[in-house]
Amino acid sequence: MAGPAYVVTNLLSASVTFTPSSTIDTVYTLANLYDGRQNKPCRFGANSFTLLMDFGSPVALTFVGLIKHNATSAIANMSMVSGTTSAVNNGIDQAITWATKNIYQTFTGTYRYWRLWMDDPTNPDDLEMGELYMAVHTTMSQNFAYGREQGLVDTNDEHMTEFGTKTVYEKYEIETRRFPFVNRTATLRDELKTLWQATKRNVTPLVLVPDLTANVCLFGRLVNNFGAQNVPHIYYSSGIEFAEEAPGVTLT
Repeated sequence: MAGPAYVVTNLLSASVTFTPSSTIDTVYTLANLYDGRQNKPCRFGANSFTLLMDFGSPVALTFVGLIKHNATSAIANMSMVSGTTSAVNNGIDQAITWATKNIYQTFTGTYRYWRLWMDDPTNPDDLEMGELYMAVHTTMSQNFAYGREQGLVDTNDEHMTEFGTKTVYEKYEIETRRFPFVNRTATLRDELKTLWQATKRNVTPLVLVPDLTANVCLFGRLVNNFGAQNVPHIYYSSGIEFAEEAPGVTLT
């Protein structure tokens, strides 16, 4: 077991120039790749595409995350390529391993141009994904303890506009998890404080990798701390409580 690791800040933004090889849906656009809403995907017009991303200047990256995708296990190619020119043939050529719902891969490189290639020729649907995280990940100094707790949450939120129109937001089968630590060090205490401040508790979503040796990442929010030893600060906490943003990955 290694990690855990997390990503809060997605370096994709409107300032990045995107050049897709396929058409893009007029509603489910490229901007959906970095809006923090995994249920509003970007939809490509084919089951095979390349997406060139020009950051304008070299940018250091260590993490790519494909959140809530529809690629199948029969995918023929999925890779991240980089370079100092738009030809992206003189930098990283990193294969990405398929996983259910959410995919991540770690690497190290500093380049201006990055290109994602996905080829899923037997997929009957056009490829789509809810979020594409191009980022620098943070690895924590201690592993989670074995024996995590897992729960299931169903919620309804009713909202009313000033004109009396009601809208109900429903979340069903949202999985929550408690990841405990044991024998916390002063270093870990400070790392938890940094994490809690970066996410503003449950305001900012994050990608969480419970174990860097396993091909699983989760997208959601921190919802609570626990085992706080009667001290009301997350950095004294014994663990992290995490809730998925929407139904996604089931850990076995």
